[in-house]
Amino acid sequence: MLRCCVTAPERVPFASLGLTPGTYDWVWGSGANTDSYRLIISNSSDVPGPMPLFGAGAAFGWSRKLRRRIGSTSNSKSEG
Repeated sequence: MLRCCVTAPERVPFASLGLTPGTYDWVWGSGANTDSYRLIISNSSDVPGPMPLFGAGAAFGWSRKLRRRIGSTSNSKSEG
């Protein structure tokens, strides 16, 4: 039987992985096909997770949708 699971990795410091803190840049390709990748390894363990950013984005999107709905309701009432 084939089992496929994705689990969240445990929070381990980079030092235990043998990685040295710093900024690492990789660039490949040339001309219009140039691409790059930057990896930043910090010493700090106080880096926030992505969930607060996703939550803020979702709240902003929801508020814009609600404002549009309220605006379209008030416009239709004033026309009628």
